[in-house]
Amino acid sequence: MIKYIYILLFLNLPVYAEFVEESRWERFIHNFYSKPGHVVNQVYLKFDGGISNLTSYSLTSETNLAQTQNLEGYYGFVRIDKETGNSDLFKHQSEFAFLGNVSTDFKTLDFNFDGIKSDAWRFGFGLNDGFGFLSDGKPLLHLTHSTAISFLRVDFDGVPQNTKDADFIKTFDRKFKFGQIYSGGLRFKIYEFVHLNANYEMSQYYRDFQFMNWFGMWMTDNLLQRWIDYFEPDLIKVLGNNYPWVKFAYKNFVSLISYNLRKHEMYFPFKSEPPLYYDAFKIGLTLII
Repeated sequence: MIKYIYILLFLNLPVYAEFVEESRWERFIHNFYSKPGHVVNQVYLKFDGGISNLTSYSLTSETNLAQTQNLEGYYGFVRIDKETGNSDLFKHQSEFAFLGNVSTDFKTLDFNFDGIKSDAWRFGFGLNDGFGFLSDGKPLLHLTHSTAISFLRVDFDGVPQNTKDADFIKTFDRKFKFGQIYSGGLRFKIYEFVHLNANYEMSQYYRDFQFMNWFGMWMTDNLLQRWIDYFEPDLIKVLGNNYPWVKFAYKNFVSLISYNLRKHEMYFPFKSEPPLYYDAFKIGLTLII
């Protein structure tokens, strides 16, 4: 079945080519790997904060990890494309780098969280894309879906009494671990260069990194996430202003299901162990610079 899907994706459909200068495949490639002259490039800084839960299905019920607080900064480039075939909509895609602290004990906040405390630094790189709505020809509301690769170094304050749990914690304690992040949310323009953003995030870090399983998982995600982009011009014509919400709901639904399954098997659909993971709710500001 997957073989036939790949064949379909790589075909230049002649019927569609009669109506546009480019074939469907050429348009798909240009949307993701080139910058047409009409696309506006923006540089931005983003600052997020929030509360997250840290745990793993590898841990028994005897061990509880304390809640953490997030404080992170992002630097990125976003491309705004208003030539979507609908004058009310725009398309956005950005690449970003980030650095952040995920800790039980921020010095500026006084929370009393029960469980084993932790202090972690993480950094990485990611991609954010989606559609949005224009107001007076300018972006007003971004619907976002992002994924990133990340490296985490966490310092646990304490060791579980359970030997199995203690061994799991020790494999992460004060060591750099590789992982992935998914995030979905909204970004709303307050002023011309100041936007308010809110999002839900799931991040997972692997006890043992296995490249082939990870690559197979990554390819599966891309196939599930990207097929809708291939048929985008037709879907916009059919769905109109509803298309951004349909795409937003579809891509975030796929990621939510995938990442929840990977809480149990970190390289799902491949057999693997549970990862260490965070679930976070975050709000913040984006500054267009």
